[in-house]
Amino acid sequence: ESSSVAPKDVHSALASTTMSTPQKSSSSASWDDDEASKHYCDTMPPPLPRPLHTLPSKPSSPSLPSSSQVAPVSAPIMRPIPANPKLSTRKPAVNPRARGGVAPGFGLMDWVRLKASSSDLAQRKGTPLRRSIPLSELQEHKSQHDCWIALKGVVYQVSSYLPYHPGGKKIVMAYAGRDATKEFQRYHAWVNIEGLVGVLKVGLLE
Repeated sequence: ESSSVAPKDVHSALASTTMSTPQKSSSSASWDDDEASKHYCDTMPPPLPRPLHTLPSKPSSPSLPSSSQVAPVSAPIMRPIPANPKLSTRKPAVNPRARGGVAPGFGLMDWVRLKASSSDLAQRKGTPLRRSIPLSELQEHKSQHDCWIALKGVVYQVSSYLPYHPGGKKIVMAYAGRDATKEFQRYHAWVNIEGLVGVLKVGLLE
């Protein structure tokens, strides 16, 4: 005998099975959503840190002062120009000691080289320095080629130095045969006589 079930009985069995299956409540569905949201938040990467230094903001343009804050500028005083201005008739001052000058090749360094290369610029001709020269003898040597001058008690034969004098030879010749210590101290107090004309010594003034 075949065990067959009638169609009516099959439908009844299926209906009872469906009704006996438990259904999820709305509360359990809500719980599952919260768990899913929590799991999603846990798996997300952490947010990026905020930068420690931020770019400076663009400086604002300086505000210009108002017209009330600006100090007024006074106009320059213009003086009228005279129709016939008076010109000065005074002549420029001239140093009388600087009129002569020296010719090319007769500068200070040229004089230094001449002293180093010459052996008898004082024209003593091998004689020693004289210990006493009277004033009367000094006064006899007053020409350009035989020019004696006394400075600080020492007599010098300065004929070879005449073209090298910065003020010109005429100034030196004005004191030829004389004691020019006072004038020398007035204009050349800082000059080292021994270093300049020491090789021109003749002797000591009496």
